[in-house]
This record gives sequence, C-alpha cells and structure tokens, in this order.
Amino acid sequence: MENIKKRQYIEEEERRQLARRGARTGDRAPSSTSTHDGQAQIIENLLAQANLGEPSDFPGVHDLDDQVLLFHGDLGTGERIQGIRESRSIEKNDSRRLQYVVFILGLFHLQMVCADTLWRMYIEPKELRSDPNGLYQHMCKIHPHDSGRIGSKPGFRLMHDLVHQCAAGRMLDVWRTEAAKWNAAHATLEKFAASKPTWEHLEATSLDLVSAYIDKPTAKDEEFRNSSLILGQLLLYMFSRDRDVKGVVTNGDWGNCLGK
Repeated sequence: MENIKKRQYIEEEERRQLARRGARTGDRAPSSTSTHDGQAQIIENLLAQANLGEPSDFPGVHDLDDQVLLFHGDLGTGERIQGIRESRSIEKNDSRRLQYVVFILGLFHLQMVCADTLWRMYIEPKELRSDPNGLYQHMCKIHPHDSGRIGSKPGFRLMHDLVHQCAAGRMLDVWRTEAAKWNAAHATLEKFAASKPTWEHLEATSLDLVSAYIDKPTAKDEEFRNSSLILGQLLLYMFSRDRDVKGVVTNGDWGNCLGK
C-alpha cells in the first residue's frame, strides 16, 4: 500500500484566506422558499445587506451592471432562479432581469444527482430488475431486507453505499477470473494474494483489466456488454466522487477544484 500515491492537497500556506460575512435571508422566513417569489425575496434581502442593487430603484447602492454574483444550492434552487429570470425577461433593466446571477450547483448536491442518475438508469426500469446479472439483483443480495427501498426511494446514503459495494464486488470478480486464467493454481483471490505478486505486476494488470472489462458497448456477448457498461458507470461514480469532489468537500481543497 505504500506504493499508492496520496492525493496532493494545497499546502496550508498556499491557501488563500477569504473574507466572510454572515447574512440572513430575511427578517423572517419567506412564505415559501420553494417558490419563485420566496427565492426572489431571499436574493433581494441578501443584496440589500450587501448594499448592492439597481441605483434607479435604490439610490446609493452599488450598481451590478458590470458584475456577476455566484449563487450555489441544489437543483431546486437553480430551477427557481431560472424561473425568476424567465418571468422577468420582459424587463428592460439587466438588474431587474437578474442578469448578474450565475447559479452553481453545490458539490454535495452534484454527488446526489450522480447517484440518482445511476438509480434511474439501472434500477427504476422494472424490466431490468429480473436480470440476474443486473444491478438491482446484486443490490438486493447485499441488502436483502431493503429491496423495497432500493426499487422505490433508496435515498442518497443507501444508494451511495450500494454503488461502492457492487463496484467492489464486480471488480473482485474480474480479478478472480483473470487470476485463474494466468495460473490454474490461483482458483481464489486468497491463493492469488498468497503468491505475493509484485506491485508492478498489479499495476500493469489493472490497466489490462480496464481495457478488457470496462465499457465495451460493441462486445458481441450481450451479458458481458451490459456488465461492462454497468461497471464502467459505477467506477466513474466512485473515482470522480472520491478523488475530486469528496476531497474538495472534506478537506476544503478549493484550489484543486478551481484548477480543474
């Protein structure tokens, strides 16, 4: 394991100290933050506290004519901001149309969207659930008492755990299959590990397995083709989340995030 390179995070002295000021969304909660009007009220309250806005409407405020403001949140927030801009498209003034607002999807919510996408691709379609090599069947074997939740509303945490567990199981099966091909004596992964393969051998083999088993849309064997596509999507979720998004969120490594 000492050969595995650890992710390099920005050193403490290289991090920039950003000034932060607390703000409130309003004197009292909007009637409903899940509506366009409620979201518009939040934006207006934040602008008022920062002395920003349209000078023709509020004399003395700083004009946003040549600037943008970044707003982050979940997909619902983004949809409401887009709805506000569409409803105000007839306004002649850029500020009144919220032209300065640039919505950025929050990184944690990005993770949730990715997990939900996998569920919609491989679990929600009922015709895929009877496939013994499908993702639904494998997930139910791992969590046999949660089959109802898996098929309806598993939630982010359960879906996230299942993606990792299914991907790990499928990759271990790939290693078991290939190890037996190299040497008939390596019928199990335990026997393969007992042979103490070199790190160079493991690294080269990993690349070969990726080339042979992952994302093969033109494979003639239908079961192999489907399994390779599923495994490719699972690994894409695992590594994009763990190496990039999770590291940024957990360690505050915003420099690496902005540099991508």
